Amino acid sequence: MSNFKAGMHVYSPTEGTDILQVIATDDLMYPIEVGDKSFTECGMYHNTDHYPSIFHATKENQALLESLYGVKFDDPPLSDKEKVIEALKNANGKPVLCWASNSQEFWCLQGITSHHPINGFLSLYGGHWSYAKPIAPDEFVLA
Repeated sequence: MSNFKAGMHVYSPTEGTDILQVIATDDLMYPIEVGDKSFTECGMYHNTDHYPSIFHATKENQALLESLYGVKFDDPPLSDKEKVIEALKNANGKPVLCWASNSQEFWCLQGITSHHPINGFLSLYGGHWSYAKPIAPDEFVLA
């Protein structure tokens, strides 16, 4: 079973077709909240449930839920990787300023120029990176 943490985006079909954000609670048995319901960290509404009642907001889960319920669910947010790849498509060959890392523990600022499915992200000066996430527009304010 997959664990859910505060800040994650999920589908909760009993709440509707919108994507909701997981919120942390102080309850040890039901430590997360989605909409107006509390859940175990595995997404169970009752700790005796065998299957979760919430689902990670991914394209795969969206397709499965739409097939099951016969209605359109909100599109999941893009992952950091998808955001960088999308930014590269729109950059007209220019580097995209990103945080880059090979461990997801230590990040450095890099100009990412391309992405390869096997080699990962390539930076302006030839470095290869496993992970990249775009710089938020309001992350740096120059005075």
